Amino acid sequence: MPDSPTPQCVRRLQKELCELSKEPSSFCVTAPSRQTILRWYFILNGPPGTPYEGGRYLGKLKFPSNYPLKPPDIYLLTPNGRFKTDTSICLTMSSYHPENWTPLWGVRTILTGLLSFMTDEEETTGSVNCTVAQRKLYAAESRRFNVEQMVIYKETFPEEYEKDLDILRGKPEGKDGIEAGDKNGNIENTNNNNSTNAEIGRNMAQHGGARWNGLGAALAALFAMAMGIFFFRR
Repeated sequence: MPDSPTPQCVRRLQKELCELSKEPSSFCVTAPSRQTILRWYFILNGPPGTPYEGGRYLGKLKFPSNYPLKPPDIYLLTPNGRFKTDTSICLTMSSYHPENWTPLWGVRTILTGLLSFMTDEEETTGSVNCTVAQRKLYAAESRRFNVEQMVIYKETFPEEYEKDLDILRGKPEGKDGIEAGDKNGNIENTNNNNSTNAEIGRNMAQHGGARWNGLGAALAALFAMAMGIFFFRR
């Protein structure tokens, strides 16, 4: 069984939860697990102007019992084309680099850094290589995947689940953003996408889906203010 959180850990996480409730982030939603305060779930909204635009990415943070003295493990659960799903991601602010961690960082800072790192091409443990077209397709399908495949999504974020369900009900399957991308010229040559679609379909099946068919300057400024130092390490 995991260690019980220290009193300091509980106070800190409760404080952060309160702060995030009073001042919600513009790019993410967070909520602790019903089973333990040491596990939080989050939804990242893909930044505009990137291959992740329109995407809704479910992830989780697993905190050590002595947080904030030690950093958490960071995971993304929704297929995204940047990181492996349900695999701990190596960042300076993650458990991979406790020597770089500072207790001044918190959940908001961690998710700001994760989103910034997601839009970069720096390779790290847990990252994958995908084309821009593939990442756009993952973004287009992210809502459907979360609603149809992730039970924890409905349990932890019922309001977000209902919003996404309404969006999906309001459009035919396969209209989740791919065609809009073609009209705007954001996805190259539709004829060349046939092989990409097939590959994405195979990846979807591997993730358990039988059917599942998206902040630039502001984000950079927020991250600079929150961090004050570099957040990733080669």
